[in-house]
Amino acid sequence: MALSRVNHTREDAASPSRRGRRVLAGWTLPLLLVCGAGCLALQRMEMVRGGAEDSTVRRDARSGLPSGERLRTLSVGFHGLLADWYWIRTLHYVGSRWEEAGGASPAMPLLQPLLEITISLDPRRLSAYRFGAFFLGGTDQAWAERVVRQGIEANPAAWPLYQDLAFLCWREGRYREAAEAYQAAARLPGAPAWLDPMGAVMLARGGAPEVARQILEQSCQASRDRFVREVCQYQLSLLRQGDSAAPPPSKGARRGID
Repeated sequence: MALSRVNHTREDAASPSRRGRRVLAGWTLPLLLVCGAGCLALQRMEMVRGGAEDSTVRRDARSGLPSGERLRTLSVGFHGLLADWYWIRTLHYVGSRWEEAGGASPAMPLLQPLLEITISLDPRRLSAYRFGAFFLGGTDQAWAERVVRQGIEANPAAWPLYQDLAFLCWREGRYREAAEAYQAAARLPGAPAWLDPMGAVMLARGGAPEVARQILEQSCQASRDRFVREVCQYQLSLLRQGDSAAPPPSKGARRGID
């Protein structure tokens, strides 16, 4: 009798966990069905509202996609899943456009709104910001710079975004801003060594050779990295001669400044 009571007590103690597992198992399939139905509904909503995805008019393309903020509100608890879906769709869209263009530069009116949706759903997805800077920096500089700054605000420790910002500024001839971005990137954890002298390189090109010389000399003296010292010495030789007649640095150093 005592042994029987002990067994019943153990079964009673274990029964809540068993019941919990049964309840969880019973809800798994309905939850998956709801998520799948939600994704299908969103896709249907886009098709109904916007018409064909291949429209070449940006206004029409934008009207065919829901806003990222709206999707974020509707997808409470599933932001990451929906962000993955839109990111895959973005990659597929770009790949298909390039394939259709046959090597020419394709028109991609949906790229910007697709990236904005992905970023709204997942602000920490660095690849989306960098993708936009690379593909849209040449056609919409203002948007590319704005979205990279948005990424820096959401991910202040991500040095690749500072690098992208420096590149965008450099392309417009804003060398001082490019130098500031490179210097900010070099101070972040995990930043590669070659970023350290790039701020001085930008300042030298932007008409501040004396400031650039001081930064390069300090970096050359303080750095333990041979590659960084080579880059600094090469740039100092250019500053001393005032042109590009100095002997080229080693292959590694050239790769860092080209």
